Amino acid sequence: MRLPHGVTGFDAAPRRFAAEFKATCFAVARSLHGRLEAIANERTPERGYHLATLALRRGRVIVLCNAFHPLIAFRVDERSPFVDDPELAEVFASLGAFVAIPSAVLNGPPDAAALADLGEQELDQMRYWKPRTLGAIVFNHWD
Repeated sequence: MRLPHGVTGFDAAPRRFAAEFKATCFAVARSLHGRLEAIANERTPERGYHLATLALRRGRVIVLCNAFHPLIAFRVDERSPFVDDPELAEVFASLGAFVAIPSAVLNGPPDAAALADLGEQELDQMRYWKPRTLGAIVFNHWD
């Protein structure tokens, strides 16, 4: 997967998805007979993503949303590896707002093709922080 320019929050367009993400999470939770348990959708200087916890019948799911591009991912908890959730991905996609990145992509190492469109500031940050996975780039804690 080729990462879009600005995905790290450096060299980024100012677009943020906080309001859209929150509204979509409410809609997704309702459609699956669950609820939006918590949301942290304020971008801070050290976090380039929004985070929601959905309480579903089958358990809790953490949804991460890149703050600069409509890209989402799923986790069982905030520290676990990324996981696939086809049902959630389908519901988010049906609402037309966000694209779920497969866990195999996010948990894998970055390669030159994936980084080809990133800006110089983004590459500088990568050289400094040395992320080991693509997910650590898309959903970063860099300041």
